[in-house]
Amino acid sequence: MIHDRSDNPIEKLIDICRQVFLLCLASENHLELLERAWVEMCQKIDALIVPTVPTVAARRGQKALIWQDGSEEQVVEAYVRLNAAANLTGVPALSAPAGRHSSGLPFGAQFIGPAHSEAVLLKPGQLVEGITGQLPMPVPAPTALHT
Repeated sequence: MIHDRSDNPIEKLIDICRQVFLLCLASENHLELLERAWVEMCQKIDALIVPTVPTVAARRGQKALIWQDGSEEQVVEAYVRLNAAANLTGVPALSAPAGRHSSGLPFGAQFIGPAHSEAVLLKPGQLVEGITGQLPMPVPAPTALHT
């Protein structure tokens, strides 16, 4: 059973997305709950701006992330957590390059809005892209040639 844990509609939506994903339940009832939470949140905001993913790229083969509070999360869960709402409900979402982490790895900002808000989402996406400019491609690590 999915529980609402917050009165804040944004926190409620993110919490419901996480619960739906973690339980791997995509039944009509759970999607309906997610869609209702999204509609409720969008009555108070024009768009939600979140990182595309909550961390820079994990190391190859890395299975879990350890957060600053000591909690652990599977890499695949972390990578889809912030975009699950748009993926499951079909609301528009736009991701734009937003900069580079101190490690040199790129990160993105994701803009998610209510149904039919694509034109609204393009504006902040263009603004971020204008501020960050086109990010240069990272230099690939050398690879060993096998003969």
